[in-house]
Amino acid sequence: FFFFNDTATTEIYTQAFVGSVRCVQETVSTQSTWGLQTMIGIKWQWIALLFVVTWCADKPAPQVDGTKLDGVMQELVWCGDENQVIIVRTETNSVYRSDNRGATFKKITKHMQKAADEIVDDSAEIGDVSNIIKSEANDTTLVFIGNKGVMWVSTNCGATMTALNKDFKIQMIKLHPTEPYWMLAIANQECENPKDKNCLKGNHALFFTQDLGQNWKLISRNVNHVEWPFNIAQIESGIPTTRIYATLMYAKSPPRLIYTDDFFRNTTLLVENCLQFKLRAYYLFAMQSGEDYITNMLVSNLPDKFSVFYKTMFPFQKVRSEEFHILDTSENAVFVFVKENIGAPYGNLYISDSTGIRYTLSLSHVLSQASIGADFMKANGLEGVYVANALDDKAVKEFNAQNEEEEEEEEEWGDEERDEETGRSGTRKKLKKNIVLDNIHTYITFNKGGSWRYIMPPKVDSKKKVISCPGNEDCSLHLHLRKLTTVPFLSHKNAHGIILALGNTGKTLNTEARSNVYLSRDGGVNWEEAVKGPNVYDIADHGGLIVRTRLYRLNKETSDISYSWNEGLTWEKLRL
Repeated sequence: FFFFNDTATTEIYTQAFVGSVRCVQETVSTQSTWGLQTMIGIKWQWIALLFVVTWCADKPAPQVDGTKLDGVMQELVWCGDENQVIIVRTETNSVYRSDNRGATFKKITKHMQKAADEIVDDSAEIGDVSNIIKSEANDTTLVFIGNKGVMWVSTNCGATMTALNKDFKIQMIKLHPTEPYWMLAIANQECENPKDKNCLKGNHALFFTQDLGQNWKLISRNVNHVEWPFNIAQIESGIPTTRIYATLMYAKSPPRLIYTDDFFRNTTLLVENCLQFKLRAYYLFAMQSGEDYITNMLVSNLPDKFSVFYKTMFPFQKVRSEEFHILDTSENAVFVFVKENIGAPYGNLYISDSTGIRYTLSLSHVLSQASIGADFMKANGLEGVYVANALDDKAVKEFNAQNEEEEEEEEEWGDEERDEETGRSGTRKKLKKNIVLDNIHTYITFNKGGSWRYIMPPKVDSKKKVISCPGNEDCSLHLHLRKLTTVPFLSHKNAHGIILALGNTGKTLNTEARSNVYLSRDGGVNWEEAVKGPNVYDIADHGGLIVRTRLYRLNKETSDISYSWNEGLTWEKLRL
């Protein structure tokens, strides 16, 4: 299945291809839905379903049908043992359900509201669905989080709903990875007695249920963050099913990282002065506050059952805690992004040994990115292949020089002078922004950050015109990853070696509007220009099927979708 946002007509097309280029009758589907997020502010949408039955070169073109939605699709969840059910939440917080793989969708919002009417007081607001969570332990269990304290639970992929309201506004739900009926809920903490030192306003209360929300029990107060075991592998290693990790903060005492195996009847201290922690499959990280505002990153490993912590060793001396970003831990090593120059739009990328304790510099001046920390991507399905966008040394020096001049001027200005210099300050900010945007380079590594290189561009473009670009610092292929694009770098763990990305050849990265679609079939070693101009794209059938359509910025309709059964060697066009 493929989901595309039409930037002009606010249509989302869902394509389900049945068959393959080898004329084998089999259903092909994928769960990739990143394309749903490429549009905002759209009034109407469509979902269209396309069938290709036992497709061959001499068969007729696919046919299109559709269902209208009431807004931009914000969230999509596949449900069921074979993902036969699709749940969609739109920007208006309406919920739609399809039980036939997207052929038709039915709006179930009123059904959910009716279920909520039966359990809330007449004066209470029901609210809307703000998030949908699927259980790891049961493929048919869904939890719908409401924005007014009501939530809904379904054990049959939304066919029937149970509304729950326990008089506390849920901020976050954590479903257990192996126990299908267990959940933790984090809610705003209400203190009945303002003088109660054991209840700090602004912290959170933690509730537990073992019957999918029918009954809740308050198990702890003053919780900042909480996690179940990360996955079933941790439980199989000997960590108890009941294990909960949490940071707690009480009056006149520093935050503490603890764990409990009996729902907070007893707790074990892991780290004092713990500002935050991050649990991954093989590692548990803790950011510990030290003297003189120095923050230490501590790490514990799964073989130790996360009971022993070690201080990590970096080439630098100190850094603020929020400037550590754990980017990837999937290959028995840790990529960490650190912003040592606070406020700068770049930082440094470090790679660890297998213990996660010792770190060395992998790549300097990597572009920062809000959601994950850095403009950095892994090529899924391949070991050791990563891509990053970074600034060159000259651009960093220019940016820092502008920063220093700006700081010196601000120290010298009085209030009146500062008002007068607003225009100059705005000009300087624009100059610094241009220094960054005009000097972004894309690098790739094939040995897990041991060395990075420029990406070798294709020899010809999609029109078979020769590209004169040697693949060095003067000219190479540059790709949009996350930061400056609505169409991210795309690879799938089941489509080994196939990568799609927007980009350009030249000295530096251009804007998305001036980019083309580039395709690699060998994990980033060789690239070709698939089509001119920015496109939305997706991959299915282990790479056997690739779909793309033009990405328009103005009021222009998407009139066709192109698809390829041979990894982009040739393309067929479907008129919409």
